[in-house]
Amino acid sequence: MNKIKVGYLYALGQSTADILKLQTGQDAGGQPQTCDEVRAIVQDAMKGVEEFVASSVEQLPNLEAVSVELYSRMQKLLQFCMRDGAGATPPTPELVVDVRDCYMAFQAELEATLSEAEIFIVDQKSAFDTSILIERGHLAFPASVTGKAPDAVTDLDQAMRCIAFDMPTAAAFHLHRAHAIVLGVYWDAIAKGAKRPAAPSLEAYLKEMKGKEIGNETVTLRLKEIAAQETDPSVDGGKDLDDIEDALELYTTMRSSIAAMLKDLPTASRAGLRMASVS
Repeated sequence: MNKIKVGYLYALGQSTADILKLQTGQDAGGQPQTCDEVRAIVQDAMKGVEEFVASSVEQLPNLEAVSVELYSRMQKLLQFCMRDGAGATPPTPELVVDVRDCYMAFQAELEATLSEAEIFIVDQKSAFDTSILIERGHLAFPASVTGKAPDAVTDLDQAMRCIAFDMPTAAAFHLHRAHAIVLGVYWDAIAKGAKRPAAPSLEAYLKEMKGKEIGNETVTLRLKEIAAQETDPSVDGGKDLDDIEDALELYTTMRSSIAAMLKDLPTASRAGLRMASVS
């Protein structure tokens, strides 16, 4: 999936459209502009192309060569027009034609590339940054998750991406799977070597934690709350989520539970050092 800043495409069209209005004395009925007039047009166009190359051209590799070539030709024309005393005189026709021809090649390549692409509008969810939801969803959770329960990061990323793309049930699936990973790590930290429940459901963990009198009270409350919601689509009795707001509500609950468990977990590096010292 490639991210393209559509705003830059719009700005690019506005800033470069006047290139086709550049005239030379060799054009039929053409009235050549002065270097001062050409300079204003070219400077705007160069700015638009420069922003496009910086923001989107990596996602549209077919346009890289023609974008760089267009910028180079405009730069040559601009340098000619900025010579001392050139302001009121027209530029060399060959330089103008070079820029126009290259722009038409760029325009044709851009049109061909975008005609094959499908652009989707992603609505903002709550106060979340859409780019973070799509690209680095784990940042919507406590930062310590990457060090304390790194195996959960992939599902956290997938869960928040599903929220961005309005797939609430898929988001619930990944949220529950990430939560289960963190819960397993939490159990290992508090259970003093006891094996995880054979059927690792929330109810099984709660039963074992109660029997062994272990676990943070806040964690226990959060686990009971999640179990009561029955929002895990991967288990019998789990319900599909009908609305993205339901997924956002589940995210809030899951984040609270994960945060509570992470507080009682050592970092991965410390855990590794402890295991190494024992061995």
